[in-house]
Formats: sequence, structure tokens, C-alpha cells
Amino acid sequence: MKLNTEQLKSVTTGAVRFEETEFGLKLYRFTQEQLDFYSGDLERYIPRALCSAGVVLRFVTDSERLFVEVYIEQGSTGTGFSMEILSNRHPVGEVTNMLPEEKGDYDGVKYPLGRFSKEVELGAGEKQVEIYLPYNQITNLCELSLSEGAAFTPVKKEKKLMTWGDSITHGYYSTSPTARYPKALCDYLEAEELCKAISGEIFRSGLAALGDDYTPDYITVAYGTNDWGSGWSAENIEKACRGFAENLRKNYPDAPIFVITPVWRKDKEPERKAGSFEGVADIIKRATKGVGNLYVIEGMPLIPQREDMFGDLRLHPNNEGFAHYGKNLVEEIKKLGF
Repeated sequence: MKLNTEQLKSVTTGAVRFEETEFGLKLYRFTQEQLDFYSGDLERYIPRALCSAGVVLRFVTDSERLFVEVYIEQGSTGTGFSMEILSNRHPVGEVTNMLPEEKGDYDGVKYPLGRFSKEVELGAGEKQVEIYLPYNQITNLCELSLSEGAAFTPVKKEKKLMTWGDSITHGYYSTSPTARYPKALCDYLEAEELCKAISGEIFRSGLAALGDDYTPDYITVAYGTNDWGSGWSAENIEKACRGFAENLRKNYPDAPIFVITPVWRKDKEPERKAGSFEGVADIIKRATKGVGNLYVIEGMPLIPQREDMFGDLRLHPNNEGFAHYGKNLVEEIKKLGF
């Protein structure tokens, strides 16, 4: 039983719009207006914005098998990708172009892209199936098929989490989409994610001003490390951060906003124009003071400050680092009463 386009849309979370292309059904997590924001001097961010980070296909079925086919286009600086298939939260299959020993090596090897497929045995009985799409590449859904006559019910979680941030929230250097730290938060909050993170990004108040037809129950914001490295002054970072927070509050007046200050990075010396790297947290606290229903969470304690927690040994967490990030972030949000 091959799912049609409307059925594919019905099981997809983390996308705000769709487009039928020559390769399949392309999923977008940004509105066209938001993508247009990146035209001109910011055009290099567009492929990263097209990546399918946080997009999940979720449904209940009694099908004994599943077949999925995708067409993958390059979105990030590297070309490796992983797409995970879970049944009742347990991994049952993976679509990837990398060998196990190559996982995490995004820049050193060029991997093939294009059409990939996988058939997975799901076994008897009813189960919830989740397909986590690649966070770092552009995905076109070509086909999703179940056993003939199988029951099929889309699953949408009650709550919605909107995540803003840079490459760390995007998921860079995790070896699979379920290793990204937002998954731990989604599991705790029982929420689906709409990921607005883009690798290399900074606070852009103009982008935050462009709302979309999506009402989040929770919002996370995690910038600052690229702002510090950009050569901006402390005043410029503070102004951009303030504008970002105020625009989010205007567009989404009821959702609590959790602003996460930067996590540790090894190359935090020497000081930049904005001052010390540790001082970025203070800039963010000043900038967001007085914005209603907003909570600042210290990023430094979330991941042990050791090279072995980072895939590139300096900045981007590896799977273990992300596991600490997700677990500790959940604990901090619990302390806030959520």
C-alpha cells in the first residue's frame, strides 16, 4: 500500500509547507518569506535552511513491513547523512550513505547523494512508527509503502516545540537525527519539533519578525557562539538579541521562551571585539531582561568541558556531548516548573 501525497503530508511533523518536485515531495521548515530573508548577501544559508532537521514522519500501523525511498540533495558542508526508522521508540532500520566507521566525519569524505531506499520488517501487531529525516541534507520523499490493507493512523503530538539556533541546535556532528539534543526535550515535553536552526547563524531580529502559521507551546533559542566569533561588538550582539527576543514574543505571545547561552568551546581565546567568550552569557541576560515569560538557561554546565565530548574536539558536540546537553537541559527546564 503506497501512501499518496496527502497521506505523506498527514504523517509529517516539523514541516510548514510542501512542494512536489521531479524527485519527490520536498519538505520545508521555513516559509517562503523566511527563505527570501536569506537572499542576496545571506544566500549561503539557504541550502542549510532547506535541510530537513527535526522533520519526523509518525504514524500507528499494523503493517508487518515498511518500504521508504528518498532523494537526498546536499544541504550542509559535508555530504554524509543518516535517516532513522523507529518502531515503538526502538531502532529498526537506517538509511545512510556512510559506513559505521565513517560516522561523524562530515568534511573529510565525499559521500554519494541521490536516491536511497530501505525495506524494514516491522513484525506483527500494532506499533507506532517514526521516521527521522536527515538533519543535515535536503530530503525529497519518493515513496512510503506499507503492507497491503494495513491499518494506518497519523500521529500528531499535543504540544509543539519551536527551536531556534545555530549548528549545534541544527545537530552538526551528531551521527544520526535522534542524537540531536532537541529530541530529549521533545520526549520530555511530549512535543513535536519545528526546527528553525541553521548552521553558522547568529541573532537576526529581522528573521524572528517573520512569523508563520504555527503556534508553538514552547520555544528555545540558542545563539551566541557565532555572534561572538563574528567580530560584532557587545552592543551589537545585545541589540540583535533584544530584537530577536522581542519579535518572538510579539509573534508568539503565550509560549515560554527558553534562551540557552553558549556551551563551552575550546577555542575561546583570545578575547574578541565583544569581550570574553564567557561574557556572552551576560550580554544575553542583559538583552533579554524584561521580556515576558522568558527564561535564560546557562549553557556552560550542560556539557562537560572536555574535548572528547565534541566531534571536532572544540565546538560541536558528538553523540555523547549531545546526550549530556539534552539530559541537563531537561533538568533545567524541570527546575523552572515546566
